[in-house]
Amino acid sequence: MILKTHFCFGIDGNSCCCSFYFKGNDVFGFLNNFQLQSWSLLNCFSRNFSTVDGISQYALPNILFIFSSFVHPGFLFPGLFFIFLIWYNKNQPSFLFKPLVFGILLYTIFLCGIPFQNTRFLVPVLPFFLIICFPSYLTILSWFHYRRKLFYLFIFIVVTIQFFLVYRALLPFYKVNMVEKEITAMVLKHEPKSIYTFGLDGALRSYGFTGELINLFDHPLDSVVNGSFLVFNKSACEKQWKGRNPMINFEFILKSEQVKLIDTFTGGWELYEIHEKYRLVNPGVSRIN
Repeated sequence: MILKTHFCFGIDGNSCCCSFYFKGNDVFGFLNNFQLQSWSLLNCFSRNFSTVDGISQYALPNILFIFSSFVHPGFLFPGLFFIFLIWYNKNQPSFLFKPLVFGILLYTIFLCGIPFQNTRFLVPVLPFFLIICFPSYLTILSWFHYRRKLFYLFIFIVVTIQFFLVYRALLPFYKVNMVEKEITAMVLKHEPKSIYTFGLDGALRSYGFTGELINLFDHPLDSVVNGSFLVFNKSACEKQWKGRNPMINFEFILKSEQVKLIDTFTGGWELYEIHEKYRLVNPGVSRIN
């Protein structure tokens, strides 16, 4: 029996809508998430993490990454001006300002302790930050009231920068989509019954492959099926997944002398054909969590 519970609650002035899904008696099952179990204040100052998702290396420590969303042009272009005016004017209504600041700090500190960086996690807090910044927005707007030409110039600059940032953000997704279609088209020409892959199984299925898909992440392999194909991106995985199932299984498959490289694609993707069924003992059989 599945119990679905919806409720709303307020934390320090922040209204949050939450949905919890409980299966059976496992009420606190969501606490078993590896990101929550790995939460630590020490992660705030780190930019290198080793988790079940592999070895991750980021440009900034967690604490700088999290708070950068308040001033990054891709999130809030005039964020730095807003913060300056908040401290300069000091005209915030205390009944709303303090609870919102507390809630924002609580959420950002929580994110800082997670051994993972994802810009999507930063989005939920932005509306509350914008509420705090509204008096600063009115201050800037009033300054532009008698400077119409300068105001229009400012809007043009902001729109231009935002357009460039949107283009830069979407371009990698477009390129990945094109590569996925190209790989799938090549695979469908050969009509293999099964494919070993990692990171491309969803795309292969979406673009028409109906055979068996074996994800190299799932479990260590001890055999490979004759006539199957291998689609893998070694350059993208050799650092993050070193010593873990995807790289262990990839190296295991390549030990067969009958593995033939069919084609290479943009971004480091490679397509192999496996000509012979073989059974070996995988010396790296171990699931590293």
